[in-house]
Amino acid sequence: MDLIILHGADTFRSKKRLQALREGFKKKYDPLGANITAYQTPFDLAQIRNSLGQTGMFAKKRLVVLYDFYSTAALVEQEKFNDWLAADAFPDAVILCWESKDLSATSSKARQAGSGKSEKIKKSKSTLKAKKFKTPAVKVSWPEHAKVEVFEPLAQAQLLAWIRQEVKRLGGSIAPDAVMQLANNLGPDLWALSNVLAQLVAASATAAPGADGRAAAGDRPIDLKTVNAWTQLPMDENIFHFTDALSARNLAEALTLFQSQLNLGVHPLVLHSMLIRQVRTLVMVEEGVKQGLAPGAIAEESSLHPFVAQKAVMSVKRFQPGELKKLFIQLTELDIEMKTGKIEPEIALANFIARVCVVS
Repeated sequence: MDLIILHGADTFRSKKRLQALREGFKKKYDPLGANITAYQTPFDLAQIRNSLGQTGMFAKKRLVVLYDFYSTAALVEQEKFNDWLAADAFPDAVILCWESKDLSATSSKARQAGSGKSEKIKKSKSTLKAKKFKTPAVKVSWPEHAKVEVFEPLAQAQLLAWIRQEVKRLGGSIAPDAVMQLANNLGPDLWALSNVLAQLVAASATAAPGADGRAAAGDRPIDLKTVNAWTQLPMDENIFHFTDALSARNLAEALTLFQSQLNLGVHPLVLHSMLIRQVRTLVMVEEGVKQGLAPGAIAEESSLHPFVAQKAVMSVKRFQPGELKKLFIQLTELDIEMKTGKIEPEIALANFIARVCVVS
């Protein structure tokens, strides 16, 4: 019996890997896909066991896909499931577990600092950095024989290479400075990048794309000016107005700002990426405010522009204590729902705005 577990912060690549493994199984064992079963939370272990034990009529192997089993199932259920696997009760089954969270037991620790005034600043820096990158631990238990693949966010060099390869795959071309700008503007969010790249390649086409969706030969390369027009959005200037509208529960203004970006052709996933980055920044700045740091010190320790830090401090004061962290958690949960196809991004963001402004 094979058990494969896919997890990590980069759900774009892990989802692609999941699709590749499913297609590989179909090609090798089950062209019709009749012996593939998928389950999502809440899990019925009896039903899963029944699927694992069934004998395929047209294939000698069965594939059972479990979405978020190890990140949502109770530990006692995980251990019961693992006992079945340890007993090798289902030799003809292949089990594929896809997790929308990073299940690695990792966390950042604050560094020890010196003394006096510099000690306060250094501690502030390490505390802010730790809170920025810390990931809540999830209790998981899987068998030692499991084949585990972890998908970490791409490092800068890998991200630049991925952008170039994706543009080439889509049939386009892109200037080196445009590649760098895309990486800087959107970061390692491959979901947002893939949507933007598809639109950029289509926009740069001088002829209609072919039947395979690829751009026609001889199209204009994607340049820096085009990238800035698509990703350095007016929302960059209005992002503080947007979060301020949320803090004031001003539904009309928040929806107006949101709709104006959609009217400009901005993809909802790009807006979500900008919003989650803004709230993450505000959470970090809030920590500095709690420690009594001046805006200048916060700017220095968080690598923010002084003007941005000043505006962030003013914005933070409009939120109730702990409110920004709740918003960040909601946005990360929304991120998973949108990227796993549970809800359309535009609807998800509109619902989020309404929920914050009306229900909170």
